[in-house]
Amino acid sequence: FIDNVMPKMNGIELGKLLHESQHKRTAKLIWMSADSEYYDKQYFHGILHKPFELEKLKLLFDYFLKSSK
Repeated sequence: FIDNVMPKMNGIELGKLLHESQHKRTAKLIWMSADSEYYDKQYFHGILHKPFELEKLKLLFDYFLKSSK
């Protein structure tokens, strides 16, 4: 899970960096933000809108755990 608001770089910059590295082969990047306007499917596998509900978080976990098998 990558929050969009972080101290030294934003979540999109980190997502792009990870996407271009070796991590893209194994990591599933989920973007967390109150604003989905800048969501980029190119770098992230999903989005979790803030404030989020526990049930939506559980659904994301279930989806990615099933898809990794």
